[in-house]
Amino acid sequence: MPSETVRFTLAPDNPPRMTAQQLARLDAMTDAQITAAAESDPDNPPLTVAELERMEAVRRVREG
Repeated sequence: MPSETVRFTLAPDNPPRMTAQQLARLDAMTDAQITAAAESDPDNPPLTVAELERMEAVRRVREG
């Protein structure tokens, strides 16, 4: 069964831009509304305290 997943790679030097409509919608939201929306996203749950404690800062190294 073929997958319907679309894969793509974001270019760090060319991130996707928000449309004027998306920016207006975001500007109209309070910080509490933005946080609630982010926390309710089942595809991107917030990091736990244990996950945050395991994180380390890394230096981005250019290859090539």
